[in-house]
Amino acid sequence: MSDEIRIELDESSGPVSPKFQYNLHVEISADGSAKIRHKTQKGVVEVTHALDAAKLSALGAELDKRVPKAVDLIGEMRKRVGISFNYLSITRGAATARVDYLLSHAEDGAHADLTAAIEAVKAIVTEAEASRGPSKAL
Repeated sequence: MSDEIRIELDESSGPVSPKFQYNLHVEISADGSAKIRHKTQKGVVEVTHALDAAKLSALGAELDKRVPKAVDLIGEMRKRVGISFNYLSITRGAATARVDYLLSHAEDGAHADLTAAIEAVKAIVTEAEASRGPSKAL
């Protein structure tokens, strides 16, 4: 398995009241650079963050264990309107493991590995936003 890894998470609230809308997009490159764009009712926050080699390797190992292959949990629901379609993608070399999911899949308890994988990526977001200091929307 190639050591080159690329991780991408895209998650949004979908069509809900503006008070509760959010969008989170995270891209982590093989060099450990993370680009984070987080949009809430307070505005848009864009953060870049560097993961050291050990942290990137540990995150990659955790995600490889939790998301071993491509899975589409959305299926026929793609035809529906008013649903947020989300994904977590892990690419190593030419191989990609991608999970397409609804927010309910990450919260229902039946997909514990997916939830743990998403939370592992979101922990990087929390770390990046904390190291940045007080949040200021763009």
